[in-house]
Amino acid sequence: MVVVLTLLFLTPLFEQLPQATLGAVVMVAVVGLVDLAALGRVRQVRVRDFGLAVVALTGVLVLGVLPGVLLAVLVSVLTLIHGANHPPIEVLGRRPGSGHWRDLDRHPGGVTVPGLLVLRPVAPLYFANAPRLRRRLLELADAADPPPRVLLLDLDAVPGIDVTALDVVASLDADLRRRGVTLWLTNLNARPLDMLRRHPDAAAWAPRLFREPDDAATAFSARPPRGTR
Repeated sequence: MVVVLTLLFLTPLFEQLPQATLGAVVMVAVVGLVDLAALGRVRQVRVRDFGLAVVALTGVLVLGVLPGVLLAVLVSVLTLIHGANHPPIEVLGRRPGSGHWRDLDRHPGGVTVPGLLVLRPVAPLYFANAPRLRRRLLELADAADPPPRVLLLDLDAVPGIDVTALDVVASLDADLRRRGVTLWLTNLNARPLDMLRRHPDAAAWAPRLFREPDDAATAFSARPPRGTR
């Protein structure tokens, strides 16, 4: 109401003010809208979100309120798409004295089973990121030392999968077989499991599905070494 009354009746008082003075008034008003403590908290929790906040702030100051907000939304959407198309893949090891398998980068004390490579993608699998995921899994299998006999794919962090991604998993299975590596799956969520059971090769997958990584590790330890009967 004060702003409205000022615009209606008091504007003649401001007509002769220098633009620098008016600019200073605007800057004082804007500074009160910038919450540096909130930006610091965002930066402490997640650097990526801090970067998006800085983009929004810069866009509003340079382009104006509406274009700046639209720019921030666009950058946020592109960031989400990039993250979905570049899913991280964790290499897992067993926590000593337990049956829990954890990311070795965060928990370097994890125990691995020679010949069993346990990998966990962390994202939904769909047509756009599945080929990139396949290439990355093959790279990790080729770089593993010692070379794996079984690649165990932990899908606990994969809430969903589409038909194209399921076909890519079948292609990954064929590529691994040519390398002498068998693909096993564990921790499938309900939807991926239902899709796999309806797949034409469901019978071939059944012996290679495990409820937990530890179950797969036990089955792997019971297998005869390569080259023996």
